[in-house]
Amino acid sequence: MTLEETNKKIEQEFDRIKAIVLQKNIDYGNSLHNPIQVFQKNKLEGILGRIDDKLNRIKAVGIGDKTEDTIDDLIGYLIHLNILKKL
Repeated sequence: MTLEETNKKIEQEFDRIKAIVLQKNIDYGNSLHNPIQVFQKNKLEGILGRIDDKLNRIKAVGIGDKTEDTIDDLIGYLIHLNILKKL
């Protein structure tokens, strides 16, 4: 694969993930950044807990068809973590 082909694939993957993360943020009402905080003490703990859950799933099940959406979710939570760190 050439550099240009790889860069195009990277761009397409970022676009796909972007669409997923934006839609989930709409579907869940921005809950990662405005949680109701019944069981978690703060936003950071909430996001880190979700990252932990996704990593646990990958560890338990492995990487394959059954965890493709888990990897997408993990990327999304890492993006949210990065946003939170910059606030």
